[in-house]
Amino acid sequence: MKERNVFVTVGTTRFEKLIESATSNFAIEWMISQGFTSLTVQYGTGKGPAIHSSSNMIKVQAYDFKPSLEEDMKKAELIISHAGAGSIM
Repeated sequence: MKERNVFVTVGTTRFEKLIESATSNFAIEWMISQGFTSLTVQYGTGKGPAIHSSSNMIKVQAYDFKPSLEEDMKKAELIISHAGAGSIM
């Protein structure tokens, strides 16, 4: 099975509503229904995501910061962002 990735990023900010929405049961069930196999969440200065029960069907990883988001962005078929300057460049 081909790996299909979703990447959620908030950059250096705190955007907990975006993180909560992107990791909700509804969102994860939609990702699974669309054939996505992994979800990577970069949550910045906010709280890390709560992993929901349906997430056992999708690989979920989360981190606050990395020196570069380039690798995660290149692997992703879908990127969900708050559209800050660093995310859209």
